[in-house]
Amino acid sequence: MGPVKVFLDANILFSAAAGGPSFKLLWELSSKGHLRLVTTQRCADEAALNLQVKKPEALGRLPALLAAVERTAVPEALLSWAGDYVVGKDAH
Repeated sequence: MGPVKVFLDANILFSAAAGGPSFKLLWELSSKGHLRLVTTQRCADEAALNLQVKKPEALGRLPALLAAVERTAVPEALLSWAGDYVVGKDAH
């Protein structure tokens, strides 16, 4: 059995860049091959924007964190489905 795929939304990316032991653990588990960290480019961009506005001193840590995170695309069918359950801008 391979590593567990873990999707990281913008909030997790933001918080990991801001710091904290629980977020550091995600990256440690990934580096040991236990987790496969995945996000979308849109989540990465949203995290960067929120850091720039709310915690600019942490923005510089984001690129190193993202280097270990695989980008994935969101199928259009899933965006349509998610739009029925969350605010449109959060469907991604």
